[in-house]
Amino acid sequence: SHRGNVAGAMEQLEQSNAVYTALVQHDPSNVGWQRSRLRGERLVAELELARRDRKDDPDALRRISAEFQRLAAADPSNARLQQDLALAERLHALALWHDGRVDAALVVGRIAHERIAAVSGRSGRETLRLNAALVAETYGRLLDATGSPERAATVWSEALLSLKDESAAAPGLVQQALRARLVALLGRTNEARRLAEDLRRSGFADPRLPLPPDPI
Repeated sequence: SHRGNVAGAMEQLEQSNAVYTALVQHDPSNVGWQRSRLRGERLVAELELARRDRKDDPDALRRISAEFQRLAAADPSNARLQQDLALAERLHALALWHDGRVDAALVVGRIAHERIAAVSGRSGRETLRLNAALVAETYGRLLDATGSPERAATVWSEALLSLKDESAAAPGLVQQALRARLVALLGRTNEARRLAEDLRRSGFADPRLPLPPDPI
């Protein structure tokens, strides 16, 4: 979906989800299969939220979060499960916000931010730290929307600083897109436009991460 082929990504996800749903039905005790199924459902929901091609359903995303919570509670030291849960909570917060329940969204966003920050700081895994920056970007937008622009700027600045440690020699597309969004949110318009132009020239068109000057 990074190149904008959302239909193709959705088709692959739905096929994968069908496989893992059948596997979980065969062996409900298999945590790996449960995690893969839930991650697929989360990715589908993320694309649907980004495209706004369905009515936002906070309850459905709360269910996904609750199932990840159950898995994480059974293995609390597992950083990957904490990451999965935080990413699901981020989507739940976005759905609540789109539904007009911004105060509830802020609470869920804060929980997601604190959860993934707790594990990303002691991890050397780039993906985990990158996802922590993604959660922070969303939490900052919720802070800004609820009247705390200074706190939002602090969260965004910390997230941007964390991205400087991520493969600086050859940053990935998602990292570059997040950086463009964060510098735009921090008011560094010209820098954001330059980053966005580079990404567009590379073919990046992921609806989950709109680039400046498009609405963030």
